[in-house]
Amino acid sequence: MNRIEGKIEKVVTSGSLSVVTLLINGTMRLKTIIIETPETAQYLKTGNRMKALFKETEVILGTDMEPALGIENKIPGRITEIEQGILLSRVTLKTDIGNLMALIGTPFIDGMGLKENSEVLAMIGMNAIMLSE
Repeated sequence: MNRIEGKIEKVVTSGSLSVVTLLINGTMRLKTIIIETPETAQYLKTGNRMKALFKETEVILGTDMEPALGIENKIPGRITEIEQGILLSRVTLKTDIGNLMALIGTPFIDGMGLKENSEVLAMIGMNAIMLSE
């Protein structure tokens, strides 16, 4: 599980849904959508420190640093380690907001020619990120 700490920068609510923007290290923003509002969840206040939690299986890797994709969270990084398995490989990335882990199909690693020190873009959909205090 990836855990990245930041602070709530913005909360936009419609009905019972809120899109929460976390500012990480003062430089990067992650967005998540949750079924809560500031009225139903006291922790949804601007400035509150929170953790963004997301599974390694929710991280998508790409080598195009400016893809035209409808994924809100795009984090550039460099591969520091690949633990290659038969079906799946665990990839460790160094990013400006900390280390991230991705679990990806081994054929993708081989097919893309990814190796240690490869520059990649980690992408996480906002529906894959949970918040924690």
